Amino acid sequence: MQVKNRENVYSSICPGCGLACGLYIREMVSGTGETSVSVDFRKSSPVNAGKLCRFGLKLPVYYTEPQAYTEPQASMVRGQKSELKAAISAAAEALKTAPAESLAFFSVGNTTNEEQKAFSALAGAFGAGVETGMGIYSSLPAKMHSALFQGMSLEGLEKAKQVFLFVDPYSQYPLLLRRVLRAKENGAKVVCIGPRHLPVADEQFCLKPEEYGKSLSPSRDSVLIADIHPYSDPAHIKAVLDLAQASGANSFFLRPFANSAGTALLSAHTKQRTLDKLFEDINSGKIKALFCLESDLLELAPDREAALQALSKLDTLIVQTSGQGEFSRLADILIASEPFYRKQGTVLNAEGRLLSAGGNSTSGFDVLSSLAAAFGKQFDFESVRKEVFEVIGLKEADEFAFRTPAEFFPVSAEVETPCSKPGPGPEACSMSIYESCPEESCPECSSASLVYSLSPFMWHGVEDCSAFVELNLGMVRKLGLVKGGTVKIRASGKTVDVKFRVSDIEDGCLLSPRKLPVSGIPGVEVELSR
Repeated sequence: MQVKNRENVYSSICPGCGLACGLYIREMVSGTGETSVSVDFRKSSPVNAGKLCRFGLKLPVYYTEPQAYTEPQASMVRGQKSELKAAISAAAEALKTAPAESLAFFSVGNTTNEEQKAFSALAGAFGAGVETGMGIYSSLPAKMHSALFQGMSLEGLEKAKQVFLFVDPYSQYPLLLRRVLRAKENGAKVVCIGPRHLPVADEQFCLKPEEYGKSLSPSRDSVLIADIHPYSDPAHIKAVLDLAQASGANSFFLRPFANSAGTALLSAHTKQRTLDKLFEDINSGKIKALFCLESDLLELAPDREAALQALSKLDTLIVQTSGQGEFSRLADILIASEPFYRKQGTVLNAEGRLLSAGGNSTSGFDVLSSLAAAFGKQFDFESVRKEVFEVIGLKEADEFAFRTPAEFFPVSAEVETPCSKPGPGPEACSMSIYESCPEESCPECSSASLVYSLSPFMWHGVEDCSAFVELNLGMVRKLGLVKGGTVKIRASGKTVDVKFRVSDIEDGCLLSPRKLPVSGIPGVEVELSR
C-alpha cells in the first residue's frame, strides 16, 4: 500500500533574531520519511503583522541546508551512529567521569526557556552556570542590568518623538525599519549613529562612545535603539545607558537569537565568560569537557581556525542540536534533537513578549531532564514551565502581553573583559583566501577601519550571496577598483578577495556583513588594494 504525503502546519516564530517574528511553518513529510519545509505569512502576529525579512523567507534553507546528509539527523557516539538512549548514557558517563571544575555548559539562546532552565539545572548539579557568550552582562555595573532587560513594544516605538539608531535596520533588523518609518511619518526625528549613511536619517553621526554625550541630545520622548551580542563593546553599551539615564529617554536593546532575552534573564545571576575567555580556558586545560546546547561555536568563534584548534584539545565535546554541520561532526557525543519549530515551550523576545515556539515536542527537554536526573535533579516539563513563568513574571504565553522588568539583577562582582573580536565564518561563494606575503607599504593600497554589520545570516551561518563588502565611491576610485570585480583585504598576514559594492558610508571605513578571515577585531585597520 502506498503511503501518502503528510503535511504539518506550525504556528511558530522565526529564530533569526530577538524580535521573534510570527509565521507559519509548513512541514511536508513524504511517504518515505523525507521532510521539507516552507514558510507562510502569519498576519495576526503583533510583532511583525505577517511581514518577514530576507532571512525569514530563507528559513527553509536554515532548516535544511546546514544538514550535510541526505538522511535525518542521527545521534552519534565517538563517530558511530547511536540510539538516542545510548547517546544520553554516554553523555552522562562523560559528565560523571570529568572533574566538576573542568566542565562547561554553553547555550546562546537558540532554544526555549524550558530547555534553557533544564540545562541550567543540569549545570547546577556540578556547581556550574550556563555560559551564553554574552560577557557584556558581567562587564557592566549591576545597577545597569535592569535597563538591559527593560524592553518596549514596537508599537510604542512608533509614538516616539526622536529615534536614535545605533544599529542599521536595513541590514541587521529589517522588520525594525518599518516601525522607524512609521515613527517618522508620525513626526519623529530619526538620528543615526554609525558608518553607513542611512536614507531614514534626519541626522547622521559617526561617533566614538565617549562622544555620545557631547554630540547627541535625546529627550524624555526619545528611544535609543542598540543591540547586545557576543561581540558587544561594553564602552558602547555603557555610553548608551548613560545617555538614556541622563536624558530620561527609553532604551531598547535588540538581540541576535530568538531567545537571547530569555536566556540572559534566566542566567542573570551567573557570571559569564566572554567567547575569548571560554576558548582561553579550553586552551589552558581549565575546561576539559564542554556541553553545547543548540549553539554552534564555530559560527560564533572570534577566530574560526583558533576555535578548531582549541576544541581539539577537549577530552569530550557534547553537542545537543537539531542541525548538522561541521561543528556537530566535531562532537564526541552528538545528541539529536527536534528542529526549533517543533519544540514545545516559550521564548521571550526583545520587546518582553512571552511567545510560544509553536511545537508539541519535548524531545530536547526530555534529554536534559534524563541527564539531570542521573545527577540527582528531578523535574518535569510542567514544573519547569511554571518556574519560567515565575521568573519572567507572566502567567502564560501571550504574544499580546508584556513582562514587567524587575528592578535589579545582581551579578558576580568579578568582571570579565568582554570579547570584541568577531572571527571568520564559513567562506562565502564570492570569497577566496590565501596566505599573503609579509606586509609592506604599497603605493596602490589604502587602509580602512573594518566594521561588521552583524545580521541573522552571519549568526546562523546561512550563506547570503547578495552580501558584499561596502566602500564609498572615493575609496573605490582611489584603489582603481572595477565594477563587478573584487577588492583585496589584508591583515594579520592573510589576504582575502571579496566582491564589493559602492555605498554611502564614511571615508576610511570598510563595512562587511560577514566575518572576514583576515581579522576578527572590528575597528582594526586593514589594508585594501585592487
